[in-house]
Amino acid sequence: MHLLGTSVVAFILLPLTFSCESTQRKEQISLDYQHVISKHLEDTKISIEKQLNKSCKEKTFTRPVMDSATQYIHNESCKRIPKDLDKDLADKLMRLVRAINASLGCQCSTQQGEPSKVPLHRKLCRHKNGRLKIQKAYEQYNSAA
Repeated sequence: MHLLGTSVVAFILLPLTFSCESTQRKEQISLDYQHVISKHLEDTKISIEKQLNKSCKEKTFTRPVMDSATQYIHNESCKRIPKDLDKDLADKLMRLVRAINASLGCQCSTQQGEPSKVPLHRKLCRHKNGRLKIQKAYEQYNSAA
């Protein structure tokens, strides 16, 4: 009976650990994007492209509902960073995540992933597509009235 109670409480609290109700004003988030985050996004793009030896399959961007744009950005930025990435790229991705967290006023539950058997090329493509999704979500967020 005790295990069942623990499981129920965990399922109730689990969504709260992955959610982000941004406490920052829209204007501040937009300024952070213009002056800090866009530079980090470009920096990580260059680093990822240097390591890719072939192109990635293009993914379509699904537009988040405007009410959840900050939640979408938070979730996308908090995806795990694989341990077997180049140290320079991993550091740049961590700086990007920290800048986004500071801008939104949210934190990720964990940042480091486990080494997996997924090829490095696929991991780099995932992060390249994720970076693009974050950029587009910010642009959509900033263009909304």
